Amino acid sequence: GRLMEIQSRIALEKHRSFLGRTLSVRMDGPESDSGMLWTGRTRGQAPDVDSRVLVTNGASAPGEVISVLIEEAHPYDLVGRIVAP
Repeated sequence: GRLMEIQSRIALEKHRSFLGRTLSVRMDGPESDSGMLWTGRTRGQAPDVDSRVLVTNGASAPGEVISVLIEEAHPYDLVGRIVAP
C-alpha cells in the first residue's frame, strides 16, 4: 500500500543518483525472465534482497566483475551496458 509507494519513490531517487556513473558489477548470470539480459550486483546489493543491475549488452562469466555504465534507473533495478574499465 502506501508504505510501498513511499519506499518505491525513495529507491527510485537513490537509483537516479547512479545515472551516468560507471559501477563495478559482479555478474550473476542470465536474467531468468527473458534470458536476453544479464544480471549482476554492485558491492552494496545483496542477492535476493536488494535491487540488481541489468546488463543490456554482452555477457560475462558468473562471478566476474565488470564495469557497467548506468543508463536507466528504476525503483527496483538499475540498467546499463558493459564498458571498458
